[in-house]
Amino acid sequence: MSEELQTTEALETIVQDDVVENTEVGTGETGSELAADSGEAHEQINQEKVNQAINKQHAKFREEERKRKEAEAENQKLLEQLKSIEANKPKPVVPPIPDPYDDDYEAKVKERDDALLAKAKHDAIEASKAEAEKERQQKALEAQQAETQKHINSYEKRSVEIGLDSNEVNKAGQVLVDYGINSDLAMFILQDKDGPLITQHLAANPAELSELLEMSPMMAAVTINSVVRPKAEALKPKPSKAPDPVKGLSGLGPGETVPASIKGAKFE
Repeated sequence: MSEELQTTEALETIVQDDVVENTEVGTGETGSELAADSGEAHEQINQEKVNQAINKQHAKFREEERKRKEAEAENQKLLEQLKSIEANKPKPVVPPIPDPYDDDYEAKVKERDDALLAKAKHDAIEASKAEAEKERQQKALEAQQAETQKHINSYEKRSVEIGLDSNEVNKAGQVLVDYGINSDLAMFILQDKDGPLITQHLAANPAELSELLEMSPMMAAVTINSVVRPKAEALKPKPSKAPDPVKGLSGLGPGETVPASIKGAKFE
């Protein structure tokens, strides 16, 4: 999962702290005056504080994101420069076989032998680099696949624990894939404790899903936590209030192991 999605929980915590702090500072009103406020006005004030806190923290994270991207771009630039330097290094050139009748024949032979040795070393280094890069990419891919599979297994386990139909959850997940959900958002949902519920809700509400796909990963995560989650939780199966089924009646009296109606009867 990207760093943008990983900051979402921190954002929610900070937003809640800011709201509590702003609320506790007070405005100089007495208890009786506060009690006189209507519920609607109180809710509006709280919402304004929430919006202010979200905007404040969003600006902060956007600035951190900008700095992080600048650092990444600078690192990438340096890597490209190093690659360019390596690529522009002159490759060893092997001169042709000298003419044995040349006056400096022996010197040319030695020069050619040295060039052959240098080329062999160069080719070996390049082959080693290519093999190392291939191995690095393979390991990175395997690690990513293992991490993804771990989250998928946990996601499926949560589906069962919540009481959802696994087939229906899988169908809902395919809907999100068909809509073109990006990997960051998909991983965020997979890791979320309500991931299966969120998946089913979004699959059933394509308009909301389309809006999420147009957002940045961070804002999509914030929207899921603040808007989508409450709706998705409504899909959670309610525990049954029906009493446990009555055990099968045997028709036996207290302490009896054989029905009284056939006690002593003989069957021929």
